[in-house]
Amino acid sequence: MARPSLFTNLKFRRLAMRLGNPGVALGHLAMIWYAAYESGDPRIGTPRDVECLAFWDGEAGELVSALLEAGFLDQLEDGQLQVHGLTNYAPEDVTN
Repeated sequence: MARPSLFTNLKFRRLAMRLGNPGVALGHLAMIWYAAYESGDPRIGTPRDVECLAFWDGEAGELVSALLEAGFLDQLEDGQLQVHGLTNYAPEDVTN
């Protein structure tokens, strides 16, 4: 059975609804994922770091809140954030 695309994924739809636009949601996710892919590490830093990586220009904390609520980010015990499931869904060249 084929894996559903990002656009039919419930997590993505929740994020798009929260941010008010699927294109905006996709753009911010792509920027965060590219940063994590480049480093090969799912840990991407503080909430401020994440919003900087995503070029977020809205209210501070709003994007991170939406990403956590939708399930795209996990908050670690030390307060840092990581991309949920990066090693499960990243392209093969990132995980090898």
